Amino acid sequence: MKITESKLRRTIRKIIAESSGFSVYNERAKYIQDADGSLLQLAGMDEPRIIVSNEEERGSLLLHWDGRIYFETNRRDQFFSSLQELCDYLNENDFEYIGIDDY
Repeated sequence: MKITESKLRRTIRKIIAESSGFSVYNERAKYIQDADGSLLQLAGMDEPRIIVSNEEERGSLLLHWDGRIYFETNRRDQFFSSLQELCDYLNENDFEYIGIDDY
């Protein structure tokens, strides 16, 4: 039985996502899932933001007006083209979900 490269990548990504903090729940609706199973929806610039943090920085996640995912931290700002790219970045840098900034 031969395993294709794309299937191997999907399998590895799934294993990493299951064993790490954040994973994509629904790309179209912009939902990510935290390690404890909480569903978090990225919202627009004027809506409450998802707050994440690691030992070195703290930041918020939101949808930019042009549809890209925007990650604003106390050290730098960054855009992501997909939720998978965002989740990979958050997991690689040991970010944890803190809460919702609703004011």
